Amino acid sequence: MRSGPALTWVVGRGGLLGRSVETALTTASWRPPGPILWSAPSGATGLRDQAAQFLRAAGEQPWSVAWCAGAAVMGASATELELELAALRETLDALAAAPRGSDGAFFFASSAGGV
Repeated sequence: MRSGPALTWVVGRGGLLGRSVETALTTASWRPPGPILWSAPSGATGLRDQAAQFLRAAGEQPWSVAWCAGAAVMGASATELELELAALRETLDALAAAPRGSDGAFFFASSAGGV
């Protein structure tokens, strides 16, 4: 385990939950260079690329990802849900590729979690 402050990426920082989590952070926050295209099939690929950029930015310091994103609700279509699940899957796969011995954490939350 490495010492020092963690670098944190809040996925969904534009939403109510993500904005609140990012505001409460006591560690450095990483912001991706561009928006996430949630409704596009390329959204998952974009998140995979952003996860790789995040890991490069973290380098050898501890890191954490707070997944506070999600738009799938009761009225969401199967296609919308699959796009969201694909984005989550791609992000987790990219983070799993972190170098061995990397000190990382993943937190999953949803403001629609009770739906």
